[in-house]
Amino acid sequence: MLSIFHQLKCLDIIRKDYLAGMAGARTIPSGATQHCINYLRQMVLCRSNKQLLRVVDIYSNHSIPPRGIVRTCRDWTGVYQRVAEMQESGAAVLP
Repeated sequence: MLSIFHQLKCLDIIRKDYLAGMAGARTIPSGATQHCINYLRQMVLCRSNKQLLRVVDIYSNHSIPPRGIVRTCRDWTGVYQRVAEMQESGAAVLP
């Protein structure tokens, strides 16, 4: 499984467990949720960077952007297209 899909699946598992807790159906996190929180923690620690973030004053609309830093997101279009092609050919890509 590609790590992006594992991460997205984990976010969904945590979301569902949170909603179950809010509805009173669960009092402790599931084993899957505990795994996902640990996995996402590892991904943040391993893949994060040391770039400064924009400072936002929550009491006003004033914010201070970091100087000289341009962020660009990765383009995942090619990955999604390749996964779709592999699924059409019958290859097991996602669980």
